[in-house]
Amino acid sequence: MTLKKQKALIEQDDWDILIILDATRYDYFKLEYKKYLPEGRLYEVECDPGGGWVYYNFTRKYDADYFTANPNARPTSAFNRVVDIWKVGWSEKLGTVPPWEVNRAVLNDSWDRAVIHYLQPHGPWIGKHSLYKPSKLRRHLGGDVELIPILKSKPVSFLHQIYIDNLRLVLKYVSALLESISGHVVITSDHGEALGEEGRYLHTPMYSSPEIRHVPWCEIHV
Repeated sequence: MTLKKQKALIEQDDWDILIILDATRYDYFKLEYKKYLPEGRLYEVECDPGGGWVYYNFTRKYDADYFTANPNARPTSAFNRVVDIWKVGWSEKLGTVPPWEVNRAVLNDSWDRAVIHYLQPHGPWIGKHSLYKPSKLRRHLGGDVELIPILKSKPVSFLHQIYIDNLRLVLKYVSALLESISGHVVITSDHGEALGEEGRYLHTPMYSSPEIRHVPWCEIHV
């Protein structure tokens, strides 16, 4: 089966709110999304997870604001403005930007169209079953990579559980956000995640595998 390319769908510009859930695999999203987004229409698409996902996928001007919890997603001229949620919403205790800080930033702002970039289910994992470490040195991604030795010492089922819990956590907050906004919403991801398959963990390096390249494209009208 030939999958549609995520970049081509983004460039069609047939969305009002584009929500990015960092490091979301298609297969796990498919298992969980109906519990939080029952009206969503889900498609499996192929992304290009190479370096600079934002730069690669937004290569022209979009009449939208970009709200980002990801400190590695640098500002680009593709958007009207960039709101760096990570500058004010970073939790030193959790080593990440929790999803409630994304909702707070988006709902307390004024905008017409938006790209909204959550960090979860990307690690560190702060869901019901958690694995994280404080990050007081600087706001950065990489806390998940630092935790790989712990992941390797535990059953693969543990990694799957903390990943699912992180996904459920962010879906809960996405569902809450959609109660306060309106328009054609698309939920997708910048890449997937390796969860112990063939001894591979997370997404560094970016393996060319379905776990990494196949992501959700979920459309909802609210």
